[in-house]
Amino acid sequence: MRAVDWIGRVALLVLSGLATMALLTSIASVSDQAFESAIQPPGAVERAEYPPDTPVAEPSEGRLVGAGPAPASRDDRLAAKLDALIYAILALAGFAAAILLVLLRMTVHLSRIASR
Repeated sequence: MRAVDWIGRVALLVLSGLATMALLTSIASVSDQAFESAIQPPGAVERAEYPPDTPVAEPSEGRLVGAGPAPASRDDRLAAKLDALIYAILALAGFAAAILLVLLRMTVHLSRIASR
């Protein structure tokens, strides 16, 4: 085998691995976003468990008092969706590049067969 063949094989392996990792990251970021929204609906307040000797503030003037993370803002949700979209586009680009390498190798082999 020539060095060009080995470089092509290594490039194909690296591109496929990176594209797969980008695809899995995209799926994970979408899953995290869906999981967080399923746990805490927008506007919900979690109740914290306090030890018996800790005084708890009572709600006043119709406001809810509770401990927990603030609901995600619209910008945070948009940023999470954009992250997932970027990873998905990177995965598609990586798979397209890997397919291009395979097609180039096929044409080289077919040209060798045709020249015999």
